[in-house]
Amino acid sequence: MDLLTDTIKNDSLEGVLRKYKGFHYKPEEKSISHLFNKFFRQDLSHINEWLQNQFSHKVSKDDNVSTKYRQQGNIYYSKQNLKESLNSYTKSICYASPTSEEYSLALANRSAVTFRLGKYEDCLKDIDQCLESKYPQNLRLKVLIRKAECLQKLKKYNDLSTHCEEVLRLFEKVTVKDQDKYIEKLNLLRDSKVEEVYRHEETDSMYKLPCFKEENTDFAYASSKIKARYDTERGRHVIAKQSISKGDLLFLEKAFAFGTIFEEQTRDVSVEKCYHCLKNVFCGIPCTSCVRCVFCDTACRDNSWHQSHRWECEGMQTNIWYHLGIAFPAFRAFLKGITSSYMNKDNLKNECFGNKNDNYPYFNSLVYHIRDNDIETFICSTIVVRYLCVYTDFFPWYLTQPNCPVKDLSKATTYVGHLIAKHILQLENNSSVIEHWTEGKSEFDLPNKKVPVACGIFPSVSIMNHSCKPNIAIYFVCDTIVVKALEDIQINEEVFNCYGIDYRAMGRTERQKYCLSLYNFECNCVICLDPMKEIEMFDSFICVKCGHIIPDNEQINFYSCENCCMNTDINQLREINENAGKLLEDENNEAALLTCLDRRKKYLVKNIQTCKRYITNYMNCMLRMKTSTV
Repeated sequence: MDLLTDTIKNDSLEGVLRKYKGFHYKPEEKSISHLFNKFFRQDLSHINEWLQNQFSHKVSKDDNVSTKYRQQGNIYYSKQNLKESLNSYTKSICYASPTSEEYSLALANRSAVTFRLGKYEDCLKDIDQCLESKYPQNLRLKVLIRKAECLQKLKKYNDLSTHCEEVLRLFEKVTVKDQDKYIEKLNLLRDSKVEEVYRHEETDSMYKLPCFKEENTDFAYASSKIKARYDTERGRHVIAKQSISKGDLLFLEKAFAFGTIFEEQTRDVSVEKCYHCLKNVFCGIPCTSCVRCVFCDTACRDNSWHQSHRWECEGMQTNIWYHLGIAFPAFRAFLKGITSSYMNKDNLKNECFGNKNDNYPYFNSLVYHIRDNDIETFICSTIVVRYLCVYTDFFPWYLTQPNCPVKDLSKATTYVGHLIAKHILQLENNSSVIEHWTEGKSEFDLPNKKVPVACGIFPSVSIMNHSCKPNIAIYFVCDTIVVKALEDIQINEEVFNCYGIDYRAMGRTERQKYCLSLYNFECNCVICLDPMKEIEMFDSFICVKCGHIIPDNEQINFYSCENCCMNTDINQLREINENAGKLLEDENNEAALLTCLDRRKKYLVKNIQTCKRYITNYMNCMLRMKTSTV
């Protein structure tokens, strides 16, 4: 990852970078502690001013903003745009003060959407929260009826009967408009039985993880079929300890630390993912302080606050973490070390790796590289330290911790700062983008496609070396990475990951350039040493879940992926390919040609002749467009 271009987006922080462009160090000055201390001794007024500017635009709870989002949600709802209305109501809930009437109004409105979507359990959660808060008495009857309808749909007949009796007793005390109509409806609901089988849209099964046949006792989160090794040429790497079959589970590792990815336009984190565990959420519970973070339940919210969010929350309200990018998960990784006294496993040759109870020492031993004049790493880590010093009570708390290795504030700031700088560099070299599956947006998309949701670090998985043609495939379940063999691997053969530099996406020269600039090595993988292997397969489809090759065999219509076992309708892929082919014929339409490329890139392993034809048609189209404008 390029910290400068990928995480520093706004002019003000780029201005800070320019202010410190004179910071240099000699090649022999490669101690991260020394370099951070050297930078921290400089005039930090530019960093302090930047922080002051961010806090001058702090976004806090605001019932007026909450009202606007709720009204926006009402407009979407009236237009039957349920997804956007759901998001707007969630935003309204996030901005509302937790004890305000506006909070309860947004909850009630969101419950109407979730009921329409068939998310009855989520609907009940919102209704119960709404009724426990300051929801106006004159509006409660409609919500109480909706609760009865939910209980009926969920076939919770005992709860339904009790609830209906309670509501009916209310009519003995008060008279409301259309009372007879409501009484009749409640009686019908109480006495009715739902015939159709309710299908839970989201159950624990969708989060079910595969299991090892035998787990490795010396290599945390790994199969007994692999082991960690070290030599001077390859450094730490992973080899097959036994023969591995295609599809075998090799790693199952929960993220040591992760930072959610911010949406570029809004600078928000997704309200559709739990901020703490990355589960899908329809009815997120907001942070009680900031407006950006939502959780799947109160347990996740409380755990997040205890582990890290109490120190992050002010930064969320001021967009600091958005601008600092990878420093965000680096700070979270640093917090994990507080209980470990920041130990480090320096013995690279040790074939034991990882500890499920305390993995910080192993994370802290991961490789990193200090680039020449790498000022952005030290600026970002210094911003984190100054933010913690001035705008939170982190350091008074930190100095009282039993494992704190320093005893005064001055030493604590530089100690914390150098570790965050180190973790930034470690994440640059070892992190993974956590991607989840989401619904396609058009008729041409298959049901799922991947979207990035977080940047995470998985120490055991990161031990694998890179190949532009890996022999493993990965996917994610919430914050856990699942790694399976993409092909048969013989005993003592190396197990390779791909660091995002894939032979199917770029040529050898470009791949070598990125390997050297991003990861500081020259790639000598099988595909780089023998470029002819790049064209060994074409006219095949790609599994949309794991990227494994699916043969286009005319004798079959359905195919179960050999790697991830996902069932694929081959006819659907053929239809997508055929429709894309029709677009290829429209040589005068730039948009059609680009759409053709996009669809085939998603589902079809590249075919040399098709690629040549696409490029020829596209270039001819561009030439005609250029000629017509002269």
